[in-house]
Amino acid sequence: RRSTKIAQRNGIDIMTGNELLTYMYKHIVQLKNDGYLPIKGNVYKANERPLDAQTEDCCIAIIAGNASQIQEGEVVVNIYVQDVMNAEGLWKEDRERTEAMEHILDGLPMLLTSMGDVRFTASGMILTLTEEDIHQHFASIKMSFKVLTEY
Repeated sequence: RRSTKIAQRNGIDIMTGNELLTYMYKHIVQLKNDGYLPIKGNVYKANERPLDAQTEDCCIAIIAGNASQIQEGEVVVNIYVQDVMNAEGLWKEDRERTEAMEHILDGLPMLLTSMGDVRFTASGMILTLTEEDIHQHFASIKMSFKVLTEY
């Protein structure tokens, strides 16, 4: 029997968006606590990270999903890394740290899949993008998820 709380629609068990987000949050926090996700900050659900955060944080968001017998969709996980100031006084990417975060994100789908009821696979290249306004870059992975619902 499945370990996550689920809703029902037309007699079929489904996970709501918030349940999936909580499921991922719980498992990513566990990975952080167990040392598999060595970030220096916190884990946040979508839109909960403080706008002025200067810490190395992991943020989770669901970007698409359905509610059929086999639930499928996409999630994105971003890990923010504070930029460093170079000798000329300009902000630049802490490339060593963002590359390390990219490698950690590369193993995330397998780790999350091994932890429970939802199958995750990478659905695109892991990228590092910039947040110039806050002098941070973030490593990002988009993952597809699949939940086989029960009758």
